[in-house]
Formats: sequence, structure tokens, C-alpha cells
Amino acid sequence: MSSYHYKMHSLKLYTDAMGAAVVVPDLTSFGLMINPELMTEQVADSATPKHVAMVARKLMSNLEGFSLKTILDNLALTGLAINSATNPGAVAYLQKFDKNGFVASSNHRSFTFKKGVVVPKTISCQHRQDAKITFDIVPIFDGTNNAVVIDDSAAMPSISIAAARWTLGPITIGNDTLTEYTSLEIDLGNTVESGSSESDIDETHIAVRTHEPKITITGIDPQWFSSSVVGLGGSVAAQATDAIYLRKRAQDNVGFVSDVTEEHIKFTPNGLAAVNQAFRAQAQRIGETTLEIKLAIDGSGNPALAIDTTAALP
Repeated sequence: MSSYHYKMHSLKLYTDAMGAAVVVPDLTSFGLMINPELMTEQVADSATPKHVAMVARKLMSNLEGFSLKTILDNLALTGLAINSATNPGAVAYLQKFDKNGFVASSNHRSFTFKKGVVVPKTISCQHRQDAKITFDIVPIFDGTNNAVVIDDSAAMPSISIAAARWTLGPITIGNDTLTEYTSLEIDLGNTVESGSSESDIDETHIAVRTHEPKITITGIDPQWFSSSVVGLGGSVAAQATDAIYLRKRAQDNVGFVSDVTEEHIKFTPNGLAAVNQAFRAQAQRIGETTLEIKLAIDGSGNPALAIDTTAALP
């Protein structure tokens, strides 16, 4: 029986386009599912199956963390292909601890994903909280290596990226400045489809099938639902007039980075905004209003959602 336990540590990304490995710090959640599909079949002479086989494995790794800039700068909004034919790919690190909770001196664990995609999923932030990003790693068989390669003699990477946090910043939708918002969720609408052939157990090809971003904003100003802001027919959201900002906190956590400093994060949408929940309240609680924005490529070919991780606040 092992006398050690493991905790998540970090993720390393490396592709030819990067030119060097990028370590993703400040993870808050990591999971790896193998998702095996085991098949049994009944036959005429037995009520109990006489044969069992693994017919498919569909690996999926889910991660969450605070490193928005690191992730978005390297994945963009639609994901990143990994291919270990010319680089290490993606490596998730688990730090070894003994039973007393002390970090082991060596022989930590890592999971290396040789081929597949890393895809951002959601960005969310609540009032007074720090924004988090979720993303998935979907590995496939590269023809030689397993979809995940385990190493129990790994060394932990050095984290050189300074800790950074972002929270809710200014929001303009339909050329109107919103006030009193309390939560933001950006669902990037990235869905991944993988498959195989010739009865291969592992998935052997993969693609980001859809990128359909949707933004949900919740607040306590019922006048978002009005003819002057967003009426029954909705309101056009356009990159020329609209933006959603995440404000960067100062390192000392008692304030924010200056508005003119280009370290804030800016999202510019194209689409249609509509009020979903016009008003909901209980007893003496303040009522809430919810705004939903579905995004699409505009008539000039601009993307549904653009991002700038080096923005100044307006």
C-alpha cells in the first residue's frame, strides 16, 4: 500500500507555435476520467455473460483555475491542438505528499497527453470574487503512445508566472453602460467531437465541432428591461460599441491595477442581447434581472467574440 498521497500542482503546455513550454499555475480543480466502455453479451445457453471486453476509451480531463491570461493567450477562444510528434504536448503534474502532509523530495506523478486538443469552456465571475476559467483536455491515441502516459518519477516544474486575479469590470451592451451587475458567465460553446474506426479502442481523430459563445449577465437593476436599454425585441451587441471588462486586482489585494494600465481583460461581442429573466425576487430580498447574449459572426466577418488580455479600462 502506498504511503503517499497526491495533490494537483500545475499544467505544462508546449506546442511548436509557442516555441517554449508554458506552465499554467493557480489551478483550483483537476480531474481525469478514462471513461471505459465495457461490453458484455448474453448467449442462448447462459443467463450470465460469458465474455467481457473493453471496446472503447474516451479520455477527458477537466481543469479550472485563475490563470485567465495564461490560458487565453495560449489557447485563444477555440482551443489548442497538441501533437507530441515534435514537442512534449500537455503535461499535468501531481505533487506527492507523505502521510504527515509534507512534500516528497522526488518522484512526483505526471500525466502526459501526447495528442488531442485543449479547449477553454467557460469564464465566470461573481460580485467581489475572482474570475475563473474552466477548460478541457481531450486526448486521443497518436498511433504509438497511449492517450495518457503516466510517469511516477516526475519533477515538479518551476512556476515563474506572478499570481494574477481579475474581477468584474465595466460592461457596455447595446451601447448602454450597465450598472448593478452581480455575476458574469461566458460560455464559449466549444464542443469537441472525437471518433475512431476499424474497431480501435481509443479515439484516433478529433475536432472542435462548434464554437457558439453565449454570455449571461445577472444584476439587481430591473431597468435593464426597458425600451431604452433592452426591450422585448432585444438589442444588438456590436464590437464597435460594446465591451465586457474583467478588472485586474493589485497584487496587495487592497485595490485594483490602474485603469490606464494595460493588464485588464476585454471581451468584445457581436450578437443579440435579450432579457431572459425580467425580474425575480423572494420576500424582502432584492430582485434580480438576467440578460442573455447569443453571439455570431457579424456582417463584416468579425468574430463572434474577440478578446484582449492587455486592455486598459475605459
